[in-house]
Amino acid sequence: MAVGVIQKAIFKVADNDGTIGSFSLDIATDAGSDPLDSFSAMYALFNAVSDAKIVGQIGQTADNEEVSALDTNVYDIRDKLEVGYVGSQNDHHKLEIGDLDPAILGADKEHVDPTNTEWMALVTAIEGNVVDKTGAAVRVTYGKRTRSRNLTRKVNPETT
Repeated sequence: MAVGVIQKAIFKVADNDGTIGSFSLDIATDAGSDPLDSFSAMYALFNAVSDAKIVGQIGQTADNEEVSALDTNVYDIRDKLEVGYVGSQNDHHKLEIGDLDPAILGADKEHVDPTNTEWMALVTAIEGNVVDKTGAAVRVTYGKRTRSRNLTRKVNPETT
């Protein structure tokens, strides 16, 4: 089976008390390459805007190695950085990254500070690497804090 030029990468994350969450992205890659290799430069950017730790990842291959540091803050995996972006056909999407780092928020503690260097680096990385269904680049439109109210708390079995 041939590998597509656009592939989905799914990331499993854990917060400081072991609660598990996830997020996924479509990543543009060369045919036959591993999308996780294309994404590897973005680990540090997600670590900068989130205090959760990536504990598993699935792309063309499965890999359950921890790839980022774990920090503590007032939030947990239910508190998310919601990043809105739009594709070439005016298709709106959102990416939620759990256990956001409060340092990227503005004075209202609800929206990102647009001048924050970690936020700007994340926007640049998303706009440079994430694509829509047609393979066209996306444009980030906003970033804000949200909270999942009905998240079932699961503990990572690898940490017990």
